[in-house]
Amino acid sequence: MGGAPPRMKTGTVLPMILRLNDTFFYLLAATAVTLMVVPQLWIANSQWDSLSEDVLDNGVTIEGDRLSAMAAGQGVGFEMVRDSRGRLVARIHADRPLGDPTVLASAGVFDALQAHELDAMAGYVLRITYTLNPSEIDGARQLHLGAFQIGIGQSAWQLTELVDGQAEYEVMLYPPRCAPQYTFMGLWPDPTDGANMIDLHRIRVEAVEPFACSNE
Repeated sequence: MGGAPPRMKTGTVLPMILRLNDTFFYLLAATAVTLMVVPQLWIANSQWDSLSEDVLDNGVTIEGDRLSAMAAGQGVGFEMVRDSRGRLVARIHADRPLGDPTVLASAGVFDALQAHELDAMAGYVLRITYTLNPSEIDGARQLHLGAFQIGIGQSAWQLTELVDGQAEYEVMLYPPRCAPQYTFMGLWPDPTDGANMIDLHRIRVEAVEPFACSNE
């Protein structure tokens, strides 16, 4: 209530994206994104250019019903619920900690940029802002956040301490390649002592500046 939430800076349903190592992860991820892109090929070039320009100028906000299209790997999951104020949020839980050897590594609970969004932001440093709060029951105290493209694997996860109440948490993505095949924005709560849930309100992705990426 009143004013923007504090900003804490830290470093359609897609198929489950799992990997045994980064190579397999990237191959499966590229296949998944291909399936996502094909239905959108009907968009005319002029419409595509207009959409891309809007994305570059205004960024991408993922909230409400679009959050329901997120995917989840092993060890994590989510459901769409109404919070105590009636807002539609994604309640994300972790049954296993990040790096648990009994589950295949993944991007956690994640969403992906759509084809025109990916095209518009190609070659730019991205700022990903997650607006969330620990759930009222079993609220997590720590959370892993990560942004992934080809060339960015599990080492991209960043662990952050959560504050009470709704706040914003940022990660930056520096693209290894100028034409990425996908961009995933992932979350993985730390389930220490059973306090394993967070309520995700939105993910915002913004293009910050061009980056000296590789065309290979």
